Amino acid sequence: MGLYTLGIRMYGWAIGLASIRSPKARAWRRGREKEEARWKEWRSAHPGSLLILHAASLGEYEQCKSLVAYWRTQHPEWKILISFFSPSGMQQYRSGEADGCIYLPLDTPQKTAAFVDILQPDLFVFVRYDFWLQLIRQLKRRDVAVAVVSGFFREEMWWFRPWASSALKVLSSIDLFLTHDERSCEVLRQHHVVAPCICTGDGRVDRVAQLAEAPEQFPWLEQFKAGRQLVVIGSPWIPDEDLFIPLIRDFPDTCFLIAPHEVGASHVDRLMQRLEAHDPWRFSQLEKAADLSSRKVFVLDTIGVLASCYALADLAFVGGGFTTGIHSIQEPAAHGCPVFFGPRHQRFPEARMLIERGGAWEVRSTSDLRRQMDQLLSDKTLRGKASAACKAFINEHKGAGKRSGQELSKLILRSRRGPAGRHIP
Repeated sequence: MGLYTLGIRMYGWAIGLASIRSPKARAWRRGREKEEARWKEWRSAHPGSLLILHAASLGEYEQCKSLVAYWRTQHPEWKILISFFSPSGMQQYRSGEADGCIYLPLDTPQKTAAFVDILQPDLFVFVRYDFWLQLIRQLKRRDVAVAVVSGFFREEMWWFRPWASSALKVLSSIDLFLTHDERSCEVLRQHHVVAPCICTGDGRVDRVAQLAEAPEQFPWLEQFKAGRQLVVIGSPWIPDEDLFIPLIRDFPDTCFLIAPHEVGASHVDRLMQRLEAHDPWRFSQLEKAADLSSRKVFVLDTIGVLASCYALADLAFVGGGFTTGIHSIQEPAAHGCPVFFGPRHQRFPEARMLIERGGAWEVRSTSDLRRQMDQLLSDKTLRGKASAACKAFINEHKGAGKRSGQELSKLILRSRRGPAGRHIP
């Protein structure tokens, strides 16, 4: 643990240096200024039983929203606090979704001890796999119940390496693992984690299903589509752009909506330059638009809109599969939209499941994507089968928030009858 703590401290120093030039690093650092005073102020205003849900960023927060809704209904006397590690989650949090949100402190013994002592949670829940070892140690030393929801574990994760036995020991002290898939439970058991492990599913499915039931209506998007086939490109990175931009001309009767993963001016301007041959329009120009139906490419340079756009899409390409890992493919699937993505999807079991069902395809080259798109766009029956497979997948996996909430309620009952359980040095 000594090397781990040293690494955490060096990470904090690196963020401090990066904050000189990086707005994101600066937001990370400023969000943690006078943090203990903020914790004290919040806790004094919110006494009583407390559930803290930790989401690394926006994606993980989406996974636990249905759990928050369930807990509010079943345990209205409890307070719910969301902790984030990344500024992207904090910036998208909406007041009222829980009782508050905070930044998680740097994972050192002193900071995490103060965090637990001041807030005094009754239940702490990690979402997916953003675990902080010193924080877990401090929680367990104070008999706080600790759980994981939408957990996802693979054999190659670092805490399963032979040299990480001390980290695995800390991880093993968690009281309950509620996982994304059955394979995650198998991996934990193979590594002798004895805590109860139950597959309750991915909470994000609840969220996207709810949004798909009543998507926002966008007259501008209907005007842009104008009866044509629509392909939505969600959150592409540069390698994704390299894949799909060359084939836009190959589909003369198809229009393309592109929602870049970053909407800053420099990023969008660069993308607009790459698309210049197609005379693209952008969302921020809507008030000047005369006839969107004459346009072939539309760049969505805003956030909070993409999920509802999939309702009118015939096909979707989701970015990230050539870099850090794919973005949400549940969003298009919830609308019955067949989806393509790059090969880096191993951390997302829903990708494998949708491929197996015939609702999604992995592509590795422009020619591969061109062939698959041509096949689906020209064959309405095949596209209908893929759409039905996507909807069936979403319907079968709904309810993770309720299932997770029920298991966490049982954990609270057990922990209040006696000590929370496994302690670690």
